[in-house]
Amino acid sequence: MTDKEARSFFLDEVFVAFPAVQLWIKETSPQPDKTLGYWCKALDSVSVDEAREVLEIWVAGKDQNNKPPEAYQRDVFALHLKSCVYGLRDRRATKARFDEPTAAVDEPEGERYRPTEDPLYLKYWVPLRAAVATGEITEESALAQWKAILDEQFSKAGGTTWIG
Repeated sequence: MTDKEARSFFLDEVFVAFPAVQLWIKETSPQPDKTLGYWCKALDSVSVDEAREVLEIWVAGKDQNNKPPEAYQRDVFALHLKSCVYGLRDRRATKARFDEPTAAVDEPEGERYRPTEDPLYLKYWVPLRAAVATGEITEESALAQWKAILDEQFSKAGGTTWIG
């Protein structure tokens, strides 16, 4: 926010919501206007809306993570406000990152890999499992045949062997 916007924000909103802060500046600062100028400079990287949102959270007591500064922290009021704005930004960015669908969800339904549609799986493993189910071969025999099939496919593809 600009210096003019920040001054207006402090005079019209902050000092109305927290009158003790304005009183504290007048009583403790040798140059209250310069102090306010530095506080305005501290808020140059935040928007008026963001600062207003934090002020509303403080006044309403809506967020336990964002509390107004204690009385002994009045001299860092602007920095505390800025820190709370950054905290809100970070939480929103984190939430947005987790709310975004993953790449697998974004792919059209037919583009995803499905092991049940794998040619090796359909051509060899399903019949081997059917033979085990009917008792034609044992489980160990089916696994040995499946390992041999995979070893053969890996060697054709230039790999060494399937370990399993």
